[in-house]
Amino acid sequence: MKGMTGRGAEVAAGGKGTEALRAVGYVRVSTPRQGERGISLSAQEAAIRTFAGCMGWDVIDIFHDVHTGAGPDSFIERKNLLEALKLAQAENAYVVTDNWARLTRHEDTSADIKRLFPDTDRLVSIKEANTFTEAARLGQIARAEAERNEISRRTKAGLARLKDQGVRFGNPNILEAQVKGAQAITEKADAIVRQIADVLRSQERHHSQLTCREVAELLNQKGVRTGQNLEWTTDRLHPKLRKARAILDAEQVSYTNDPLYGAF
Repeated sequence: MKGMTGRGAEVAAGGKGTEALRAVGYVRVSTPRQGERGISLSAQEAAIRTFAGCMGWDVIDIFHDVHTGAGPDSFIERKNLLEALKLAQAENAYVVTDNWARLTRHEDTSADIKRLFPDTDRLVSIKEANTFTEAARLGQIARAEAERNEISRRTKAGLARLKDQGVRFGNPNILEAQVKGAQAITEKADAIVRQIADVLRSQERHHSQLTCREVAELLNQKGVRTGQNLEWTTDRLHPKLRKARAILDAEQVSYTNDPLYGAF
């Protein structure tokens, strides 16, 4: 605890920040189909619970939204985000999200968030491993909005080029649908990797002590399937297991390097 400053020192000392040893989670997907599948939502929720557990925070509740994070109206239209911020403010708790893009893809939303939840040092992103205050300073919120705008721009430009080439679309939004389809596939693949990481995280033995074959058998026993709903073999598992191990290794580094690590 020597040399600790700011909120970490305050909490560790049992002062005003003591009540903040709790967390409210927030997860979001963009489309109803993603929400119905629940893959991304469950992966985000698992990440939040694991992170909070490592930090020693009790999770009061986790709120879900199925809504875009883009545009100036996305904030007021996401009722569960509003409820999450209000509850965390009332309970003096942290708000934890998997990444800043889940919270917002529109930079102007920052002012709305601060209005309901002024202490943005208690808004935490797992993936970026920083607070909302730091993210705003580093431009990560603006970058999330810029990435979304660039995807939209490329989609429209691609449609325009194909139209100029005389391509007729049975569905005028076919290219945009293809882009969204590719994003959904990527998101599903990422969710499966997170599922594998969750299973490894729950084992008594460190993941490095488990062979690929042992992990495949473990996943099959637990009913975790591939993206094609097949049982795991070592060939199918190897590339995703490598990514899952990387997630766990990165988490360990992130937790041990966090200024709050060990304070509780």
